[in-house]
Amino acid sequence: MTDIVEKPATKPDTGPRTAELATPTAANAAPAGRFAHGNESYRTLVWRRFRRSVMGMTGLVLVTLLIVMAIFGDFFAPMDPKRQDIPFAPPDHISFEAPDGSFSLMPYVYPIVETGEFDPVTFQPLVGPDKTNPTALGFFVPGHNFRLLGLIPMNVHFFGSVDGRPIHFLGTDKFGRDILSRGIIGSQISLTIALDVVALTTIIGTFVGIASGYLGGKLDIWVQRFV
Repeated sequence: MTDIVEKPATKPDTGPRTAELATPTAANAAPAGRFAHGNESYRTLVWRRFRRSVMGMTGLVLVTLLIVMAIFGDFFAPMDPKRQDIPFAPPDHISFEAPDGSFSLMPYVYPIVETGEFDPVTFQPLVGPDKTNPTALGFFVPGHNFRLLGLIPMNVHFFGSVDGRPIHFLGTDKFGRDILSRGIIGSQISLTIALDVVALTTIIGTFVGIASGYLGGKLDIWVQRFV
């Protein structure tokens, strides 16, 4: 009679190899993290990738600020763009020095006047800031009247002189008009032209593409070659 020999039951291997197989590695976890958001639209994927670009986000912020400043140009313009002052006036120098010589968080603008002294070489009169006639600057200050978006009458401006004195951060042109204010207001025209061109191109291109695809034939071939 044959004896039946029972083999001892083998214990599950709990060595380092089993632990290595059970523990997900970084390579295995990467795809799971990549698709952790589930099914995403194309716009969401583009935006998520675009946010990783530092230069792209910086450009987006700058363009957004320029568009906002163009839309609310009258609010950001410190001066009336049609007001005439001294022709070819130099830009006003912004200083954080108070009239008494101490540091001030509120900026000041000092007019440039002749000091009464002369250059020892060229004998030209020397000019310098007049500390006795300061102009304090601030945010949300009163100024010339305008209509916000052409509807709401206002006279508050984002930045300018507190007492309403004329200031020219970029100087004036030959007619004495403030260059900075005219540039801000002029950006509205540039933005309008750009939007009109894009809208017109989109409308015409859409109709031409629809007609070319619907009619086909020689018209479709000619349009494709021309475009």
